[in-house]
Amino acid sequence: MQTSANSASARRARTAFVTAAVLLLSAALIFAKTGRDALFVQGRGLFDVPKAYIGIALLAGPLAGFVLAMLRMLGPRTVRIILPVMTALALVWFATVVRPGGGPLMTGFFMFVPLIWGVVFSVSWLLAADLLDGECEGDIAGSFGVIGGGAIVGGVLAGVAGRLLAPHIEAPAFLLIAAGGLLVAAVVMGVAHRRYPTQMAGTGPRADADDTPVRWLRHPYVRTLLAVGMAAGLVGLLVEFQFYVAAAAGGGSVREQAGFFANFYFVLNTVALIVQVGVVPRAQRRWGIGGSLLVLPLVLVGGAVGLAASASLAAAATVRVTEGGLKSSIHRSSWEQTYLSLVQRDRTTAKLIVEGLGVRIAEGLGALVLLAWLRYAVGEGDITGQSRVWLVAFFLLSALLWVFSTRRLGLQIRGRADARQLHPARLAPLPDG
Repeated sequence: MQTSANSASARRARTAFVTAAVLLLSAALIFAKTGRDALFVQGRGLFDVPKAYIGIALLAGPLAGFVLAMLRMLGPRTVRIILPVMTALALVWFATVVRPGGGPLMTGFFMFVPLIWGVVFSVSWLLAADLLDGECEGDIAGSFGVIGGGAIVGGVLAGVAGRLLAPHIEAPAFLLIAAGGLLVAAVVMGVAHRRYPTQMAGTGPRADADDTPVRWLRHPYVRTLLAVGMAAGLVGLLVEFQFYVAAAAGGGSVREQAGFFANFYFVLNTVALIVQVGVVPRAQRRWGIGGSLLVLPLVLVGGAVGLAASASLAAAATVRVTEGGLKSSIHRSSWEQTYLSLVQRDRTTAKLIVEGLGVRIAEGLGALVLLAWLRYAVGEGDITGQSRVWLVAFFLLSALLWVFSTRRLGLQIRGRADARQLHPARLAPLPDG
């Protein structure tokens, strides 16, 4: 009985470290996005958004290769500390040079935020899988729920702080606050590594590992993860862009836009927190991981129909809040657990290929669609008030593809667990051939 109590206490302590880290990272992301978005939607900045997404797609491969090289040389623990620190330093520099509107510098900054946070979150969320490896499935699901809640609370707190600060500080100051959050998160993860070294066994450098994308794409499970991730990324891009178009139509100064986006991220994360606390535990018990992952794409199929009926700011904001709120809660908590079907040594690489490469490529393809719309439907006119019927149709098709690929993923998760009668984290590594 005493041993069980000690084990539960240790699990709660490990969960607390991961929760604190992702809370800080999520808060830093909201601050960075608030400052970025308030600056970028000024003038004709929206015309550069598709170019930024294409740039993200082009740079995702080199960035993923760079991070994989770092992982092989230094190991996940070291990379988990270095990346937030490097990101914080970059944000400090950006805070001194960013300006309202578009242009090469601001487009580069717009690209930087999702690119770098994609890999930071990828390696940081896997701290949970590392520290909780070996726990029973029910305990892991509970811990992931707590960690997901922590990430959402970070967004809520950042949204509240942003609302209070927006009237008093300039947009670049939000970037400095984000840099501070990243540095504190790096400290928290470093303390976790030092306190639980035995939980990190097998996560050091792998100089002999074949981590090429071709090898990973031979594995059906990773291919399905890639399909789900790419569909989700494409839908997310379309939802975000239409929200930016609607937000730009409202006008306002940089400070007013900062207040608007801070309010928006506060509402988004509040919705996510309500879903995380009230819905996620019941959904995962009733439907499992596969069923829970279907919730977001199915809801967005309905959202596409809603946007077809109305292109107002209220409609676009409602769909964006729904997409962001569900993605941060039920989807994130369930999605992170799909990687537990891979052994510990394979998770980081698979996650980088899926989220650091595949998702960005899908966003680049979506950006080509947006560029075509801007060229042929908008031209030199005002981007607001234009018909977005075929953008909404493309959004609906992408959401349906997301549903079908997620259904296949759910069947594979169930099949892999049933076939071996083992906890998913104990399944065999990927084949090398």
